Amino acid sequence: GLYFVMFLGKSEYYESRFRDMARQAKATGASILGFNFKGMHCSSGRTSCLADLVDDGIAVIDFLLQSGIFHEQIILQGNSLGAGIQEMVSEHYRDIKGFRLRQINSNSFKSLSAVIAHRYKVQFLERFFDRILNYAGWEISPGVDFYKTGPYRCHLRRLGDKTILPGAEYHSMLDFKVDQANCLDSYKITHKWLY
Repeated sequence: GLYFVMFLGKSEYYESRFRDMARQAKATGASILGFNFKGMHCSSGRTSCLADLVDDGIAVIDFLLQSGIFHEQIILQGNSLGAGIQEMVSEHYRDIKGFRLRQINSNSFKSLSAVIAHRYKVQFLERFFDRILNYAGWEISPGVDFYKTGPYRCHLRRLGDKTILPGAEYHSMLDFKVDQANCLDSYKITHKWLY
């Protein structure tokens, strides 16, 4: 009776995470719904701003709701960029529809401007990037309680996550051998396949 809706990261697509989704379905007994945003991987269409990705997520949730699934049965699960997008989708339902959806965020970040500033080691330009991205319609503006946990929000930080914290690493900087050695034994085969 539960439905996890997977909001994946920038370089992820649901076909590449199918094994993980199948394992999660088996472990939880829930239905796992994966989708690609417009223009991502094999998905048709085109994305011109961040709001397009949010609209895709809203369309998926609306589809479930129109199919007779209650909002209490839906859990949004986001990774990396997908965590920011699913937060904005959840905010839509809180503000427009007046109900909360359960959320799980993993490997998320404060803002795209923080990602850029950290990636290029120019933290002092974060506000500058924030203005440009907001003007272009590409910035994430999570609510004030984004980093607070509660019965409707869970934030995961797994060993080896590369989140936007002081000294954080990014995929382009990863040492795959060390990353592979540090992941859980039960996940090593999947991790290698995903990499």
